[in-house]
Amino acid sequence: MIGNMVNLFICLSMLAVSNFLASQNEREQRSAYFLFSMFFAAILSNFLFMILFPHYSSTGASGVVYAVVGILFVFSFVNCFEIGERMKKTEKENVLSAITFLCINVFIFSVMFIQIILDPAAFLSVAPGVNKFTHCTSFFAGLFLALLWFLKKYLAKKSTFEVELKQACASYCTTSSCLDYP
Repeated sequence: MIGNMVNLFICLSMLAVSNFLASQNEREQRSAYFLFSMFFAAILSNFLFMILFPHYSSTGASGVVYAVVGILFVFSFVNCFEIGERMKKTEKENVLSAITFLCINVFIFSVMFIQIILDPAAFLSVAPGVNKFTHCTSFFAGLFLALLWFLKKYLAKKSTFEVELKQACASYCTTSSCLDYP
C-alpha cells in the first residue's frame, strides 16, 4: 500500500510539472477532469473485477495509481505537441522554458512507453496476489478518458476555427466563391 502511495505521489508530481506551461484556465480544467477520470477509472476497473471475478477479493489503491499513469501517459504525449505549437508563438526569452518543458514531457512519455513495451509484466506488477486485471483496466480506462478529453478539446478548437474562418471570409471576400466555403 505504501508503494502505491509513493507511485501516486510521483505520478501526480510529474503531471503537475508536465502541465506547468498550460494557462491557468487550462490547468484548472485539466485538474477537474483529471480528478474525475482518476476516480472513475479506478472505480470502473474494480467494479468490473467484482463482476467478472466474484470469488476473488482485492484491496489497495493500485487502480487509482494505474489510472493516473494512463492519464499522465496521454497528457505528456499531447503536451509535446501543444508546447511545440506554443513555442512558435512565444517570444525568444520564453523559448528556453518551453524547450525545457518539452524535454520533460518527452522524457516522461518515453520512459513510460519503453517500460510498457519492453516489460509489460513489470509495468503491471505481475506477481502472486496482485490484481493484474485492475491494473490493466485502470490504465486503459485512464488512457481512454484522457484521450476523450483531448479529442473533445481538439474538436471544439476545430469548430471554433471554422466559424472564425467563415466570418473572416464573409467580411473580407466579395466573390461568391469565397462565401461558398463549407
